[in-house]
Amino acid sequence: MLIKLLCSKLGNAEEKHICKFAIECYKFAITAFMPHLQDDKTAKVFKFATIMLYSLVTSMPMIVCAVMTAQIILELRRHDSIALRWLAAWAIVTTILYGCHFVYYNHAHLHLLVIADTIYTTCNLAVFPLYLIFINTLITLPPILSRKITWAGLAIPAICGIGIATLFGLMNEEEMRAFAEYYSQKRTMEELTGLVQAQAILHRICRLLFALEVAGVLTVIIKKMRRYNSLMDMFYADTEERKVKSGIWITLSVITMCIIAFLANIIGRSAFNNEIILAIPSISFSVILFGIAYSSLSFAVRLAEEELHDFSKDRDTDKQVPNSSTAEILKKLTALMDEEEAFLTKDLRLNDIAKRLQTNRTTLQQTLRDRIDMTFSEYINRQRISYALKLIKDNPKITKKELSFRSGYTTYSSFYRNYKLYTLRKHDDGSIIMKPTGKDCAN
Repeated sequence: MLIKLLCSKLGNAEEKHICKFAIECYKFAITAFMPHLQDDKTAKVFKFATIMLYSLVTSMPMIVCAVMTAQIILELRRHDSIALRWLAAWAIVTTILYGCHFVYYNHAHLHLLVIADTIYTTCNLAVFPLYLIFINTLITLPPILSRKITWAGLAIPAICGIGIATLFGLMNEEEMRAFAEYYSQKRTMEELTGLVQAQAILHRICRLLFALEVAGVLTVIIKKMRRYNSLMDMFYADTEERKVKSGIWITLSVITMCIIAFLANIIGRSAFNNEIILAIPSISFSVILFGIAYSSLSFAVRLAEEELHDFSKDRDTDKQVPNSSTAEILKKLTALMDEEEAFLTKDLRLNDIAKRLQTNRTTLQQTLRDRIDMTFSEYINRQRISYALKLIKDNPKITKKELSFRSGYTTYSSFYRNYKLYTLRKHDDGSIIMKPTGKDCAN
């Protein structure tokens, strides 16, 4: 009725033809999906809307993953990197996983369910290792350990998938149906025998492996993000935006995803056969998957654009530099800060200072670590805050915005964070002074 009313309001003949075509498509869909309700229009519309809503709920995670996969692949054409390739692999496997999820909840043919279950279990075990490999590639571990993680992460899902497929291949149709009934909680483990029981045990083992994977991957990713933040401190003076927009969002998204995936794995898919109950994990997974994919893609693209991944290629970090060399570099560095006030440069990087001192970043890092016990970020920000205290002393009425800008910061929030971090108020006269460094405290 609503479509017909809309057609009557249209003046263009072509628009009317399009609208009539839409009506015919609507009628065909109703007839195809609900032939037994053709005499009851209200029931037909309600049933059709229910089917469409259920299909949307069950397909939502798959659609989100497919869209993000396309976006990652398009970005891969602009920034071809190993990390983005692994992210694309993760997105593709996740899309396949939720495609099988869609097949399961839409009651497909028995043999299709068997195939979908095999692929689902394999992909389910591969998703978290693939994401760990992606993170590991961005913030690289030693190559040998990286290869071990890669092969272990991919071998376990492959072995389990082959085992499940083999057992299904040996079953007859009656045994497959018995396993499907067990999977939908219509049978208990005690009622199963032979290959069906072996398949049920293997699925339980896979669920246990998945739970262990979730815990292990979550622990490693949190450590990797801490490593990432420490690298930001080593290579950049302004780290606030980089840490907040990348590491924290990815960590929070992954933690949330791990918790929900862990709980869903314990409960089992069969507990979500009700449409309303199913909508809760479906929407939750869709939102979280979008968050993980989007923040990971942004993270990887920014690293590719800034060529931050090059820091992982610096394998001479542990090489010792003679004390005489670090003493000379510190002398040059101090002169650069005192005479040229290089710390006032916006978005200052370790590479920028290393080039001006005619040295490499590894040597400069070692100089800062051994001579003054600071990261590059702490050293530059201490210089800036010290300069800001002089500005306040010379002009007590200076505005916050001008103070932060003249001290080398692009935002007041970044200035304020470092101001609170590196200053303290004296108890005797209430004046603001710089906090002592680690070396000062030791001495």
